Order: sequence, then structure tokens, then C-alpha cells
Amino acid sequence: MGLASLGMEGSYWLVAGLALLIGELALPSFFFVFFGVGAFVTGVASYLGVEDLTTQLVIFALLSSLLVLASRTIFSRYLLRKSPGADVKMNADALIGQVGTVLVPFEGELPGRVRLQGLDFTASFASPGVAGEGARVRVVKVEGIRLVVEVLDPQIQTSDAGAASDGSGGA
Repeated sequence: MGLASLGMEGSYWLVAGLALLIGELALPSFFFVFFGVGAFVTGVASYLGVEDLTTQLVIFALLSSLLVLASRTIFSRYLLRKSPGADVKMNADALIGQVGTVLVPFEGELPGRVRLQGLDFTASFASPGVAGEGARVRVVKVEGIRLVVEVLDPQIQTSDAGAASDGSGGA
């Protein structure tokens, strides 16, 4: 009972499975192994009497697809949840919660400039307000390239422009 007793189709499936598994070793991904297993199982099915090529192709396609889908579930549920970097925030998400300083004052809907981690960003308030130069703000979300912030320093929240615009002049 050697490879010759499998018939040509069974041999092709086993060779294809072996080639896919070798290809998996040569590539940095973890993808071809599922098709290699599907080809091996199809070769065994051919050996056990499944001679129709259409049925063999269906077995290969279904098994390979199920293995790919199951691997996604297995990896995300069991292997990646305890990954040491799973909860590390990257890119724009890392800015949320960070505290910056107002460089260019902004009022209401008009954007201002905020320095955060040594970089200047365009920013607007989460709710309408005023912040003068030097006010400390916290990033609550990122919208495209603009930060949405809230004021942390209420004593610097109003600027001199607000006092001068009321027209009373202190009299």
C-alpha cells in the first residue's frame, strides 16, 4: 500500500499538500498550512474511494475555508488576548487622554493650536468654550488630523478679549 495504490488524483492531492506545507515554512505568514491540510485530507478521501473530481474539489474548498475561519476565531480568542502588547494604544489612539498646552487661543467653534508631546496640532473644543494661551487641555478624541480637547485649567479658560468685549471698561 504505497503512494502508487492511491491513484493519480490522490497522489496529486498529497503532493499539493506537501508543497503548500513547504511553502508555509518558506513564507512569514500562517496561511498556506490550512490549504495544505485540506489537500492532504482530500488525498486521503481519494484513497478511501472518493473518485469524482468535483467532490474532491468541494472537500478541499470546504475544509480549507473552515480551517481558515476557525483559525481566526482560535487566534483571536485564545492566543492573542493574553498578548503582552494587546492593549498598547498606537497612532492617534495614543493621543487620547494626553495633556497638552494651548499655543494659539481658540474660542467656540474656531480652532486653535495645541502643543502635545513636542508637536503642534490643530484643536477644537469638545463643547463650545474659550481657552487662552498657556491653558492646559486634555485630548478627548481625534477627528482626522484635528484633536478635540477639554480645558483642565479653569483659571486660564477665559481670555482678555472676553473682558474687553463687554464694553463696560470697569466703570
